[in-house]
Amino acid sequence: MPTDMRQNSKNKQIVFSLFQAKMKWTLFFWLSSILSFGCGDKIGDSCSSNVDCANDGSRICDLSSPGGYCTIEGCAGGSCPDEAICVAFYPTNFLTVSCDPETEDTICEPCDPEAGKECNAFCDPDSPVRECEPCDPQVDDHCNQHCEEELLPTDDCLPSEICLGMGFCARRDTEKRYCMRKCSNSGDCRNGYTCRKTGTDGSVLAPKLGEPYLYEERGFCAHE
Repeated sequence: MPTDMRQNSKNKQIVFSLFQAKMKWTLFFWLSSILSFGCGDKIGDSCSSNVDCANDGSRICDLSSPGGYCTIEGCAGGSCPDEAICVAFYPTNFLTVSCDPETEDTICEPCDPEAGKECNAFCDPDSPVRECEPCDPQVDDHCNQHCEEELLPTDDCLPSEICLGMGFCARRDTEKRYCMRKCSNSGDCRNGYTCRKTGTDGSVLAPKLGEPYLYEERGFCAHE
């Protein structure tokens, strides 16, 4: 066979081999996209196993929710992805003792004319144990007005409990935290799920680490 013909035949084989390799990679990526279609990669997406939510183990598939629910367990306020909020859950069957979150474990000290401090008329809402500081009655006659008779300190919950915004004592050791898909209405949630507000059914908006609960109302997607 002439040299030119051999060279042409060799070139055709090389081109054909490159074409085969390209088709194999194209088929691989196509099959990968088909297999991953519908798998969850965001909080609140449907799933059937943890790998549907994240390949690195950073997220889990909550199979107790219908159709599965991609989430992160053990979160804190501000630690969830942008599409989610951290919600603390308490079993509703333990919520039997009522309490007032506005007055539970508050400490209101009497006005001390010698203290010379500026009157703090309202207890600090950012403190786990809200304290009304002493004041100078010459500065403000209504010292400790937050601690009027109808707002006297209460102590209905045990030290091992927290007074939830919904008005019930909850055991701290029963708390479970999960990242939940945030929403403003049920239209933001997938089929079979509704937009529920924190402060209902034993749910509380989880605070950042080291910060107290503020009992804000925020929407999250939960099964109906």
